[in-house]
Amino acid sequence: MATTILDLDDDVIINVFRRLPGRRGSFAHSLVCRHWRRLAYEALVSITFEQDRRCRILLSLLNFPNLASLTFPDNSLAWTSDPILETVSVYCPNLRELRIGHQGYGATFGEAGLKAIFRGCPKLELFTFESLNRSPVVIPSELGQAKNLQLLKIGKWENGFWDDSNLESMPETLGNLTKLSELTIASDRLSQLPGVFGPLGASLSSIRIRSMELSSLPDSMTLLTSLTNLELECMVLSQLPEAMHSLSALTSLTLSCCGTLTHLPETLGSLPRLAHLKLHSCRFLSELPASTTALSSLESLTISRCASFSALPKFFGRLKSLRTLHLDVFESFESLPESMGDMQHLEKFFVSAPGIKSLPNSFGRLRSLRELEMEGCLKLWYIPSSFGQLSNLRVLRILQCPMLSSLPGTCGQLFGLKEFVVGDCGHFHVPQALSGIVTFESPFFSLLRI
Repeated sequence: MATTILDLDDDVIINVFRRLPGRRGSFAHSLVCRHWRRLAYEALVSITFEQDRRCRILLSLLNFPNLASLTFPDNSLAWTSDPILETVSVYCPNLRELRIGHQGYGATFGEAGLKAIFRGCPKLELFTFESLNRSPVVIPSELGQAKNLQLLKIGKWENGFWDDSNLESMPETLGNLTKLSELTIASDRLSQLPGVFGPLGASLSSIRIRSMELSSLPDSMTLLTSLTNLELECMVLSQLPEAMHSLSALTSLTLSCCGTLTHLPETLGSLPRLAHLKLHSCRFLSELPASTTALSSLESLTISRCASFSALPKFFGRLKSLRTLHLDVFESFESLPESMGDMQHLEKFFVSAPGIKSLPNSFGRLRSLRELEMEGCLKLWYIPSSFGQLSNLRVLRILQCPMLSSLPGTCGQLFGLKEFVVGDCGHFHVPQALSGIVTFESPFFSLLRI
């Protein structure tokens, strides 16, 4: 029976150490004796390094047999000449996750350190690296030796914010990462991707690429039969591969700021599982291919800030599964297709189109529509009488539509309406049928809650 803490089994002490807060605690109790130091290091499974010389000294003192996660926050590797990554590769043989934040002026590690990591950490599953200030980043061919890698992220790109990684190229050995499931690259210098995506077909499920110089995608990318998410923000991307239909598992496609993209391939309509399509700031994209109406699984469509976009396909209403439609377009877009009323499952519709003058007469057939917002429709003056047939409408917002003077009298049939907002619509008048339930709170804004 243990009478003092020194008599406890090593497994018990390791379990206690693992429950103590953070790395600094590990450093403190590791100074008690050599035995405790060994146990303290065995207990460590995750470390976040700061600009603290003691952290770097720790790496050279003893192996970390159980260390699985290591994080270098922003600038934690700046102003040091220590071969930190080379040391990690020697003393952390079981490392599975390595995260390196933005490293500013003075950070000296480079290709040699990355070579050491990819060679010396065979169990590595996650590697993220944000950026190295002003210095070009070269991913060495040794990347192919990290064959357990599942997530690779170069550069920071989250929620519309990005940080250029200065990555210039990716090695051909990327094709050796047969377990890779997520690939993210944000780099203004990357002009070409390696044509080695074929071997990744069974594993790679998500690709996110932001680049100002990437003009085309390799044909081998169409061999990614497990790809479910493709997100591209490529300023000079001029076209997508014609064999897009081969991406049979693709469920989400996002194209943003593709400034030279003029059209989408007709094969887009042959993507059987595509559920989410988003087009943003593709200024020369004027229309969707006619085959888009064959996307039987499409649930949400967003078209925003595409300056040249002028029309939806004539048979747009064939998108029977569409639930959310977001249109934020310019004056070149003048009308909605009459077939729009055939979309039986449409629930949310947002439209901002300065050029449209009316809603289609079939609009009232959108019996599943629950939320409608019309904003900035500067020429809109007519809403059909069928509007009163929207029996499931719960939210109606009309903002900045100065030429719209009223709603049709049939709107008195909108018994399910819960929220009604009107703002900056000039001399807008609520029809008599709604006068008993509408209250205007100000000349430019009214809110009705039943």
